[in-house]
Amino acid sequence: MKQQDLSMSLLNLDSGVKDALMKEVSILSSSFKASDNESNVDAQAKYNVNSKMVLMAFTRKLSSEYKKLYDTTKAELDSALIKMDVDVSSMAGTTKVIYEHDGFQFTKKENMASTSCSVTDLKIELAKAGVSNELIDAAEKAARKERKGNVYYDISVVD
Repeated sequence: MKQQDLSMSLLNLDSGVKDALMKEVSILSSSFKASDNESNVDAQAKYNVNSKMVLMAFTRKLSSEYKKLYDTTKAELDSALIKMDVDVSSMAGTTKVIYEHDGFQFTKKENMASTSCSVTDLKIELAKAGVSNELIDAAEKAARKERKGNVYYDISVVD
């Protein structure tokens, strides 16, 4: 597969989804009725808001559905590769090539792990340790927790 083929398919899909979306928005927005006593300016402003609300309802639904599909596809991709005995783990601070075949390359990027210290945790530790200056540093250190970095999935075409 070539990058150009994938790009053209994605453009066609994007255009089709946008066309269908705007058609449905137009159909629903056409049912808008202005009050008899409204000025044209007020009626147009309310029509615009109505159309944006319709668009928001559709895009929220599409966003939710495609987000679920995207998340499911990530898990299914990992599962399929695990069945092929491919290591799908990511490494902090790096982009790792997981799999490459037939012009596609699958990579994972994981941010570096980080630590955090919440005010509540710090106060709890200070209360446990007492409020002397020597113990503040120890309490702050005890309240720190490591947080795993984000993992990003990417599919790209390799020519």
